[in-house]
Amino acid sequence: MAHPLTFVQTGDLHLGSPFAFAADKAPLLLRAQLDAFIAIIRLCQQVQADVLLIAGDLFDQPVPDATLVRTVRELLGSLGQTRVLIAPGNHDPAALDSPYRQDIWPAPVKIFMDSLERIEWPDARVRLYGCGFTSTVAPVPLPFVPPEGLAPDWFNLCLVHGDLNGPVSSPYNPLTAANLAGAGYDYVALGHLHAFSGFQKERQTTFAYAGCPFGRGFDEIGTKGVIVGTVSPSQSDKGRPTLNLRFAPIDGRRFLVQTVDVTGCQDHRQAADKILASLKAGVGNSWPDHLYKIILAGDRTLDFTLSLPVLDSLLAGQLFWYRLVDETRLPVDLADLAREHSLRGAFVRQAQSALQQATESGQAHERQILVQALDLGLAAMRGEEVWYETDPA
Repeated sequence: MAHPLTFVQTGDLHLGSPFAFAADKAPLLLRAQLDAFIAIIRLCQQVQADVLLIAGDLFDQPVPDATLVRTVRELLGSLGQTRVLIAPGNHDPAALDSPYRQDIWPAPVKIFMDSLERIEWPDARVRLYGCGFTSTVAPVPLPFVPPEGLAPDWFNLCLVHGDLNGPVSSPYNPLTAANLAGAGYDYVALGHLHAFSGFQKERQTTFAYAGCPFGRGFDEIGTKGVIVGTVSPSQSDKGRPTLNLRFAPIDGRRFLVQTVDVTGCQDHRQAADKILASLKAGVGNSWPDHLYKIILAGDRTLDFTLSLPVLDSLLAGQLFWYRLVDETRLPVDLADLAREHSLRGAFVRQAQSALQQATESGQAHERQILVQALDLGLAAMRGEEVWYETDPA
């Protein structure tokens, strides 16, 4: 009699990331990143997972810190009967000097190399095929279709790290939905993209990226987690097994972008209070624990010259980590300024012309830069202290 099979899918943990931008907070972020991995181990135990699928980039470096590798081995070994399948990615390829080849891993752990291999659970009538990176690039697609084909009376899974629908010339195992469907798999567990993709389908094939369970910058915001799947046998002799999938969030520190309108604030204390109130209302009880990019927006009063260092001194110690971006504006009559016979008037006229061209040509990003340049230029001409943020982290 066939039995259900439950799996947890993750990938792109990038354990050991440097977090250089966070300075003295970097060690705490490394610990938080490891805590996310521990949360995945606990989830496997909670749902009694038969298998943990790691779709590449478990580590951030090809040769990670030896202490970190030992910790990961011990955590995976604590899973007991849960099988662990790892398909190395471009950040942690199974190269000759990789710990995937050189270290002794617990018995339940299977690491795929660059040839397609099969693991099966006869009681569940489930087969899984996997292969992995052995170099930091794989411009030619890795093998993911067995030469003998897939058995139609088994439920067929694939575990692979690759760039789905990226450029044809992608160096990271280029894949397409048509390729996956053409292989005939029932489900493909993917790694490489850092956001949960949702559950997508091409013909009979379902596929998904779980995304990274812990963000590493403000380009990796939003809820993080893993995929939990269960393959259940059909109730009829001739029916196909059914696949149930869900996204399971993983709690932890998050990278968040928060826009705060400071219109009406008369001084820095009011602005600081408004920022903190906005974070509390928008994030909930965990608001002090996260990493924020705080964008200050709205109109300033004529007698309030915003200083980021002063504002920073009022916020210091109340948030785990943050950076401030000033996008506030001082209300001005640009039409009136453009009529001036002065350097300021010439500057405004030139800026307005460039803005009009960007608007007409649909260059939204260019227009945003020009608006910021106009505001900064006018602030400098008023003798204000000008701060310009360029770091996208």
